Amino acid sequence: MVPTAPVSAPRRCTLCPTYIMYIDALANELKKCDSGACIIDLHCGSPMQADDVTLLSLTKNGLENMISICYDYSCKWRYDINPDKSSVLEFGEKPLTTKKFREDRVWNLGPSKLEEKEKQMHVGILLLTSNMSSVERTSAACRKGRGSFFTIFGDCNRHMNPITASRIFKHICLPSALYGCELWGSLTNHEILMLERMQRFCAKQIQGFHPRTRCDICLSMLGWTRIEAVTDKLKLMFLQRLCNMPSWTLCKKIFIHRLTSFKLQCTKQPRGFVPDITMILRKYELEYALDEFFYSGIFPSKLQWKRLINNAVTQYEQSQWSQRIAVDPEFRRFKNIQSHMWRPSEIWHAIKTTPALLHKAKFIARLYALPSKNVHGPVVCPKCSKIYRDEIVHFFASCEVVNTKHTLFWDEIVNRFPVAFSAWLHGLDDNEMTATLLGKRPDVALMCDAEHIEFMCVVIKMWYTTTEEYNVVTG
Repeated sequence: MVPTAPVSAPRRCTLCPTYIMYIDALANELKKCDSGACIIDLHCGSPMQADDVTLLSLTKNGLENMISICYDYSCKWRYDINPDKSSVLEFGEKPLTTKKFREDRVWNLGPSKLEEKEKQMHVGILLLTSNMSSVERTSAACRKGRGSFFTIFGDCNRHMNPITASRIFKHICLPSALYGCELWGSLTNHEILMLERMQRFCAKQIQGFHPRTRCDICLSMLGWTRIEAVTDKLKLMFLQRLCNMPSWTLCKKIFIHRLTSFKLQCTKQPRGFVPDITMILRKYELEYALDEFFYSGIFPSKLQWKRLINNAVTQYEQSQWSQRIAVDPEFRRFKNIQSHMWRPSEIWHAIKTTPALLHKAKFIARLYALPSKNVHGPVVCPKCSKIYRDEIVHFFASCEVVNTKHTLFWDEIVNRFPVAFSAWLHGLDDNEMTATLLGKRPDVALMCDAEHIEFMCVVIKMWYTTTEEYNVVTG
């Protein structure tokens, strides 16, 4: 199902009178010829979007007749149809049949010939015949996402706060890659993995992380969800637009028919938007909304529905993320620092007011993102000969080689911050203190937002030189 304008443009629409004069009569002629495809009594053989016209027919003769009508109409009104931008796609035909008859099929647009293809870009959406795998469409989306990322950022992301870069990616690059994803249908696991890899790559580039950094860490440090959740949100919002469309639109009529057929189980193996959106609604426990629409015709408004799906998707993704990091011992330190996946790391918030610390902040963030090592047993420190289980915790809390730095750091904390906070920080165990230094938010009663930003800046300034001097590995 493709979102289209009504077959006959209504007079109250915003299209200019000149456009209506040119295209409205053509739509009526195509409808009267009875060669186009129909769904029961709904004529859907010539959907139009602005000046793009799609001709749908179940037979070769029917399509030839519709092409002839379009050509004669263009000659009557003295405008040209570009044959290079027009093509023919066969759907539902077996590959052997296509190979056998393609050379014998000829499609004429006046004196020009139309090429028969297996894919075609239509109003920004790649259409594929049944002979083509949807993996190619997903691969094209990934290339488009990476391409727009490098076009916008290049090497500039090294000098940009990751929160700013994240907003640019989410509002420009991601919509460019996922344009038309509402109509993709159910994605295979391989296709989802392709899209996830594209997003993970961009997240690591934005933050300056090593390519092997754990994905759940690099995404949650930017407050990103999995890309599957993003596509689910877009499909759910498209459902709201469909359900609240005026009843006279062709899209609404086709959607009601497909929904009724699905509910009454008229098709043994249903495919398309309705089965896909039903699975998504069931996944987030929102299926009641579609059931209510089916029986009463009532669906939530855009604002209400957006609030509902944001809450449902956030809750589901938070639950899945918490389960993943809870069972993996490499996330032991990270889950103590960041308990929510939807808020960017405090390190990135801290350098909003001090962009000069960006390079140093990214170095400290790599310590944040390091997986917990030596989870199976203790290790002897080669510098101070003490036994430890976590290299980062040992370095920040107990390594005797950096005792001088520890003393300077505590002097700075006592001089710049309230006594209550200094005493609280000193009373923490090694793991909790390391988590606080790397961005774990203390109680608001101990430190306000402005003081926490100042505290993080002190940590970044003082420990950056120390970590470089003593060669703490950041991946």
